[in-house]
Amino acid sequence: MLVLLLPTVCSLYATCSTPLRTGRVAVGGGHSLYYELHGKACGVPALFLHGGPGAGCAQRHAGFFDPAYYQTVLFDQRGCGRSTPKGCLDENDTVRLVEDCETLRTHLGFDRWGIVLGGSWGVTLALAYAAAFPRHVGALVLRAVCLMRLREIDWVFGDNGGARRMMPAGWAAFRAVQEKYTSLPTPTSKSKAGIEESEHSLSLEVLSWYASALASDGELRSEAATGWHRWEMSVFGQASQLPPLVDGPADTRVWKWEPEEARWVNGKGAELDTAEVRHALCEGFEPRVTAALASRLLHHKVAAVGMVAASKFAANMRTSTVERRPETQPNSKAQQDSGMQKGTLPNGATGGNKARGERNTLDNLRSAAKVGAPSGWVPAQAVLTAHYSVHAAFMGGVSAGDASREQMHGMRITTSSAGAGAGAGAAAAAADDGGAIDTAAVRQFSLLEAVPLFRHIPCVAVQGGNDLVCPPVTAYELHSAWPEMQLCVVHGAGHSMYDSGLQAAVIQATDSFRDVNHMPEA
Repeated sequence: MLVLLLPTVCSLYATCSTPLRTGRVAVGGGHSLYYELHGKACGVPALFLHGGPGAGCAQRHAGFFDPAYYQTVLFDQRGCGRSTPKGCLDENDTVRLVEDCETLRTHLGFDRWGIVLGGSWGVTLALAYAAAFPRHVGALVLRAVCLMRLREIDWVFGDNGGARRMMPAGWAAFRAVQEKYTSLPTPTSKSKAGIEESEHSLSLEVLSWYASALASDGELRSEAATGWHRWEMSVFGQASQLPPLVDGPADTRVWKWEPEEARWVNGKGAELDTAEVRHALCEGFEPRVTAALASRLLHHKVAAVGMVAASKFAANMRTSTVERRPETQPNSKAQQDSGMQKGTLPNGATGGNKARGERNTLDNLRSAAKVGAPSGWVPAQAVLTAHYSVHAAFMGGVSAGDASREQMHGMRITTSSAGAGAGAGAAAAAADDGGAIDTAAVRQFSLLEAVPLFRHIPCVAVQGGNDLVCPPVTAYELHSAWPEMQLCVVHGAGHSMYDSGLQAAVIQATDSFRDVNHMPEA
């Protein structure tokens, strides 16, 4: 039985500035993956899967693992970070990333991964890998649960999504970049049958435009990247600036699902009402956030986060003409590492720069648009996130890119349970028997329906109660489908893995699997 303590302030483990080993592995399609190893030379293999898609890895990610026990593997997924070619979309999809995780395991000579940690998009990839290769995963730690379903993508990038409803001014700026080049019909509010628990139209035309613009070159890409980054950072930043959405002392604002007892408890061990937990994490989430944003003082404070981030991003674009590194190197840390320490903005900007950032934001954005991106500059995270989002991570059987608006109104975004389980099972069986993944089967199952393939794997999920990028409803739905999974909700924490309570909970989760016989050998 694993016991997770109440998350408190918990520092990252110290990491050596020089990795144990670095290298590259060719994975087909012209892609070459960069990887590095940290920690104990003969330690238990631990795989870190970064978010984005396209965020890339940073050395500090190894700090989530005890270096006296784990041998941590960081790698930049296809098209991002130090992997090459930068921003390449050819042969870049979820199935191939799953295969890359397996290729890396065999390349490094590991029998299996003792633990796999994925955050945000990395959760999707970790679960997809566990579904395809369940015998090669000893334990899972998930942070900011994301399953890349269309309605999750719609939440952040949809014309009528939750983020747009709560942050209309930020969305207007995001859409304005697109409207400069083309006009879109006004989205309707007609409901769609078939999209679960959705009361608004699924309209992803703006996302589709951004995906195309970011895949282009020159001034169009430059402006699209700036607009994309400003919107993403606005949503990201607000999540960490909101106050806790539930009342009570700090130790009562951590909610944990105890699988052995089949009950919810808070940090003091007091049992919680299941119906109240569900309401707070699901249907009650958006009204609570909306009410918090209604505070004028708070609204101005969090709006500045996105403005300063956009200012810094635009400044980077202007200076990158002089400072651009070789094509095999990351262009900027902000493009590799979307997880930032609380109160810290890309490239070291902090709240102390707020006034200056507000004053210079518009000038910087205009200047960046005039200058354009330098030749060879690739906003990898924006390009790849848009690419995977517009295609629903290539797993749902349909994507915003290949479905008309009318088609999306009446379709379900997942296959039937029977079909999904059968397809995923066939893929996993083929892989574990040494064969290739059944690509078609993997593409046609939803991760919720694939839970039977990996439910035996010990798992701890950690979710920020204020997460506006990956709202807690998704974590709750995964919990409902997978009650054996431990779930820890940290109210007051947002999307960043460095929010104090979230960081502590992730480290305690990886610590909890030390010296544990994760699963019996088959």
